[in-house]
Amino acid sequence: MPQHPVTRCPRCDSGDLGVQLAETPARAQHVASFVCIGCGYTWRTSQTSQFPAPDYPQAYGAAPGLDEEEITLGLWAAGINHRTESAQAGHGRPVDSGGFRLFYLRQAAYLDRVARQTEVGLYCGLFDADDAEQARRAADAAAMELLTFDLAHGEVYVEGPLGPAAEAWQQEGGARAYVRQEYREWRNWEDAAAALRREYLSGDNPR
Repeated sequence: MPQHPVTRCPRCDSGDLGVQLAETPARAQHVASFVCIGCGYTWRTSQTSQFPAPDYPQAYGAAPGLDEEEITLGLWAAGINHRTESAQAGHGRPVDSGGFRLFYLRQAAYLDRVARQTEVGLYCGLFDADDAEQARRAADAAAMELLTFDLAHGEVYVEGPLGPAAEAWQQEGGARAYVRQEYREWRNWEDAAAALRREYLSGDNPR
């Protein structure tokens, strides 16, 4: 098995990896686990145990599909640009820092998911090494944009237990792990707020 350009063993840092395949309910094969040829360590493709952050299912289990999120982000970016241009012309206010932060978070989470899909899909022949490397670089850049934003704004929007200056995020892939921490915390907050709204509208709220 060739050296993997972006995925490395969390135990010995080797890129010489094999895979274990599994079948979906539709009987299509997919990569279930990585196996390090050097040290024999096996881990699920969704597992990121080297970071104190949620793994992919924990972070993104309730996230919109990638196609839906891509459309949402495209419309959102166009709206941000429109408000910025209008504000510069003296009409209305631009998007505030909280709005930018949420956009950066969701954009970074989307690119993290795309990169992981590409990294794993490399082993199924769905993507080549250049695809995986380009996706990794885009995800790293977006994650660093979020992390740098949070540092510059005094961490006022940070929801997770570890701030952007934590040592855990300084290793390779750490910024993407920070995105997963922050996305899950935001998603939990969104779900809790939605539950409260439903309770209020149903008339079950205490008077």
